[in-house]
Amino acid sequence: MGNNPINSWDPLGLEIAYGNHPVTAGLYHSKIVITPENQARYTNDPRFQNVDANGKRFATIGAGPEDGSLTYGANRDRDVKLKCENKTPLALPSQYKDEDEAIDQLFNMGDRYNKSRFSYVLFPTDSQDKFRTGYNSNGFIKGIGVAAGFKMPSNTGAITPGYTFPVPASAFQPK
Repeated sequence: MGNNPINSWDPLGLEIAYGNHPVTAGLYHSKIVITPENQARYTNDPRFQNVDANGKRFATIGAGPEDGSLTYGANRDRDVKLKCENKTPLALPSQYKDEDEAIDQLFNMGDRYNKSRFSYVLFPTDSQDKFRTGYNSNGFIKGIGVAAGFKMPSNTGAITPGYTFPVPASAFQPK
């Protein structure tokens, strides 16, 4: 357990974490930041060509509007470039044999979601509303995290509209 950044304190920040960054007018955008413990596995992975202040490879998972749809993307420009605030490490769910399997699952779920995307709305309404028009990036991050088995933070540390209206788990499953 000593070097596992998910289960103990890790000064290098190797982890899968929830984070966010400011967008406008005090509102924040949610993302997942992945700094894998197994750095060697990701040396040639095009998703992990970002390097943090500690010299560690990382990738981000996020979503945003594209042609009226909420669209998943790895390493979206602002997700990588803007400082990650309110970073919260996510404990590795027991269903995964290791962190690498969880990382693979998160990217696969994002790809599956993009095959049948929801409409994008800046401020989603009640998730029980039968006339729901769409979701936003904050709801995407909570939805993919929950669907992948992570215990997502209940408090994001910022104003993240839509986080309480997660994209349904079914959107991340094989079709």
